Amino acid sequence: MKKLLALLPLLLLLIYPSISKGAVGVGVGTGKIVVTEILHPGEIYNLPIFTVLNTGDEKTTYGVGISHRETQTELKPDPTWFKFSPSEFELDPTGAQNVEVTLAIPLRVEPGKYFAFVEGHPTRGKAGGTKIGIAAASKLYFEVAPANVFVGLYYRLLTFWRNSQPWSNIIAITLVVGLVLSFIRRNFDLDFKLAKKSKTKAKDE
Repeated sequence: MKKLLALLPLLLLLIYPSISKGAVGVGVGTGKIVVTEILHPGEIYNLPIFTVLNTGDEKTTYGVGISHRETQTELKPDPTWFKFSPSEFELDPTGAQNVEVTLAIPLRVEPGKYFAFVEGHPTRGKAGGTKIGIAAASKLYFEVAPANVFVGLYYRLLTFWRNSQPWSNIIAITLVVGLVLSFIRRNFDLDFKLAKKSKTKAKDE
């Protein structure tokens, strides 16, 4: 009986390994993401902040990414369209991390309604092992309008202009002022040359 009691802790560790190793968990603090405005090829859109939560009881490294349903009627956006900042990070138990998500629509893209999961998932636990198959996600819906590559290029430049404020306005004003001054100078030089030529001609006569 004494030997059985001595072996009991070892048996518990074998039956419930999470007692010794700790539990890895993940959650998200962001609900369903629905982009209400119709996006255009070439447009760069900032999605709402995506929050990842450590619901486990050990310090864990997390990553974020894009996934899809195996069978879905909506179009599947390419994961390369998305940029995450930060894309990987560590969280203590009960910790949370806000992630900025940017969606860049390619210049050439199939128009229609798109669906994807924006997910957070553990990549490494305290022991350094890779965690697979654990994830929490928010549903993402958006629609892309039909357009050609020239329209896509226009929206890419327009988005770059908006995101570069106020420097884009400063550069534009500088260019306009430069063009105006150049125009005035050219006309002034032309008028001066014509006046000088006219005076020379009058003297000759």
